[in-house]
Amino acid sequence: MPCTYCSSNRHTRGKCDKIEKDFKTYEKVSILAREKYINTLLEKGIRPGAVVRTYNRTENFMNKFSETKVVNLGELDVLSHYKKIGRSITGIYIESQNLIELADDNEDRVSVKHCYEIVEPSSEEWDTTGNWVQTQLLGFDEFKATTKGKKRHPAFTGEIYTCIVKKLTIKEETLEEIVARVKKLDTTNTGEKMSVTIIDTINNLDVTDDTIVTLRYEDSHEGWHSTGELEDDAVTETNTANAIAELITDKQLLVRTVFGDEVALDSMRDADLLEEYERGSFEFETFIADVIRQNACECDDLIDFETIQYDHKRGRCEVSSELTTTVGNMKKAAEAGDGDIYSLAGWTASFEHSGGTFSADM
Repeated sequence: MPCTYCSSNRHTRGKCDKIEKDFKTYEKVSILAREKYINTLLEKGIRPGAVVRTYNRTENFMNKFSETKVVNLGELDVLSHYKKIGRSITGIYIESQNLIELADDNEDRVSVKHCYEIVEPSSEEWDTTGNWVQTQLLGFDEFKATTKGKKRHPAFTGEIYTCIVKKLTIKEETLEEIVARVKKLDTTNTGEKMSVTIIDTINNLDVTDDTIVTLRYEDSHEGWHSTGELEDDAVTETNTANAIAELITDKQLLVRTVFGDEVALDSMRDADLLEEYERGSFEFETFIADVIRQNACECDDLIDFETIQYDHKRGRCEVSSELTTTVGNMKKAAEAGDGDIYSLAGWTASFEHSGGTFSADM
């Protein structure tokens, strides 16, 4: 009988040593994650005692914003960087975590994204050697209790793209470093350097044509959330629909959905969103973009929304899309475009290789 924790056929759960190893990783990475979070705050000027402008946190609905002093931080560990969506677990970007405590009557913490402006700077420092950074939220027995009857958490298997454990324990080669290395390899005997494309870079990494590439697009729109139409407005008022339409109609890339691993166009077809198209009547890409604009909430396999409320009326909707393709498909698309992949304009492409995570804005 395989181990119900790590799925190994060589031992049972009672003899699995990975729980103890994962706890050591939990201890180490929790400290690194807190240090990273504090560095993020310092880069933004968010210090103890600083006054930040954020959404209206009072009962006076006439106020558009609140200006409040930063006083403390909430709890953070490895597991804080993940959330469950349906049956899947996904990573949470550090700027989106509500950890900053403010000196007002509202008990809700805010995120880095909620701190729109530093109204009054502060010279105080976060204590990077004190309890907040060093103290573990869970001891071994408590950590083990959280795993009872459950499979190994994806944080420790490295299967999630936005994995904080991978980001903090594996050195990531930057795009600049990769390009510099490729240029060095491609230098001719005369010293003249060849132009380097994304495919040149990929060809010098130890990946196969089947390597999965995650493609992400992000945009945002401010407006009235009180009408219930802010999400629809975020799609119609940004380039999101056009960007997705151009990508999913690229026959070489053949992009797929993140959840369900379905061809993106098929997900729209399964939702009966393509029935009105008459072949040859007008450009298919334009039709797809219009369908997405008119049915944004039904395209949940293609689009994600996050609404941040400034007050009881106004807010900001962050709209994003995450799809996948393969290295092999990217090579085909580049060949068809004489080295360029035009449908990826505005997207970020990321994939794993032995040296860490490769990520490039296309």
